[in-house]
Amino acid sequence: MILVITLGFDEKFALRSVARRGLRGDDEIFVILPKPVDERAERAYMHFSEILSRMFQNLKITRFEVDCRNFLGSLVDLINAFKERKMDRFVFCLSGGFRALILEVLLAANFLGLDGDVEVEFEDSSSVVSFPLRWCRRLILDDVEKKVLVLLKYKQNFSILN
Repeated sequence: MILVITLGFDEKFALRSVARRGLRGDDEIFVILPKPVDERAERAYMHFSEILSRMFQNLKITRFEVDCRNFLGSLVDLINAFKERKMDRFVFCLSGGFRALILEVLLAANFLGLDGDVEVEFEDSSSVVSFPLRWCRRLILDDVEKKVLVLLKYKQNFSILN
């Protein structure tokens, strides 16, 4: 399993997601931060990774930064990162971070047709909404629309989404 976490200024949502889902030795935590990284988000990432490092030996935590202000660029970067892990099952914890980043992650996962679940915790921590990623499949663009997005970003490279 790959636990994808959009991280904001507070690590509590990420830690709760780990506690809810649990982790095994071969799992990966893929933490996505908006670039440039704010010092509060940096502090949250450090706390999160320190706590998990104490709890789990040899846990793979991957840090990934995207410029979520560049929507198309972020989509391409996220698609490339997820594409490398496409055969794994995903859990997307989309409770922290910028709203634009959360949308970019969700769209990138849909473009690739990834297998997994989405969970969003309420801001007041009173509840969690969880659903299969496949419920969002209507958000997937057709092949022409995908190629237009890639063309806008790279002008010639159409193979990135195939």
